[in-house]
Amino acid sequence: MRIIFFHLLILINFSFAYSDTLICDFEEVHKDSQTHIGQILISSDSLRYEYYEENLYTALFVNQKLFIIENFDNNKVQEIAQSNVLIESLLKISNDYPNIREQYKINEMLIKTEKSEKGNLKRISIVSPEYNLSVYFINCDRGPVDRVYFDFNPFVKYVRN
Repeated sequence: MRIIFFHLLILINFSFAYSDTLICDFEEVHKDSQTHIGQILISSDSLRYEYYEENLYTALFVNQKLFIIENFDNNKVQEIAQSNVLIESLLKISNDYPNIREQYKINEMLIKTEKSEKGNLKRISIVSPEYNLSVYFINCDRGPVDRVYFDFNPFVKYVRN
């Protein structure tokens, strides 16, 4: 299940690629009513997707690579390979920015997007035989974010003001 979120991150990252640094809270809602909350930091070339739960992880998309850092032990870092059909499909969608469509059908996966009045992504939903979830972006602000928060060596916890 973790891999789908990393693929989703690539789409999110490219949808904000030409804007200032963006900081949002997020809520993932799964079909089984399970929810996860966290924060996302998006710069022009990097992304940080951090769950608040200690048993989950923080994902970093830096230098066109995806990394997982375990929240309970931030010394554990794993690089995630990007060479699969889902990643390639989401990268194809990201090329539509700023004209991302409201709906995409890729293989057996339906991806729906909703934008805020400012044109940023407000919600992404993914429906397929394997996945059924939505990610909501809440309390989004723009502002400077130090590059240290997009690195894992050393890993620095981001605390929103």
